[in-house]
Amino acid sequence: MAFISIATIVGILPDIGKRNDPKFWSVDIEEMGEPRRKGTVTAVSLETQGLKLTVTDGDKEVKLAALPYTATKTKVLVNDEVDADAALIFAYKGSPFNPSRWGFDFKRVTLGDEDFRFNFRYDP
Repeated sequence: MAFISIATIVGILPDIGKRNDPKFWSVDIEEMGEPRRKGTVTAVSLETQGLKLTVTDGDKEVKLAALPYTATKTKVLVNDEVDADAALIFAYKGSPFNPSRWGFDFKRVTLGDEDFRFNFRYDP
């Protein structure tokens, strides 16, 4: 597994007009042991200071952030609180039919007593 900094990700995705526009983002939410469901990205900011996303899941709003912690690691915040078990995984998710798709997956996000996974796709 390779580690990559937020600044490097921003360099890979240079189109600020699209990367900070929620209409180019989607999210699947998976509560451990439950089927996946669609959420809605309502706000996004991807800058060298970090990735910040706001998601609605039914009537709940969740704020997720991945902020630079070291040169290659991030600190994950859930609703403005550090979640030590959570991690952000960034990967290319393109295909021959859609070569510009990228994945930002937040794993082991704790909300209440439950673990969640938020699978974001940036699709400019």
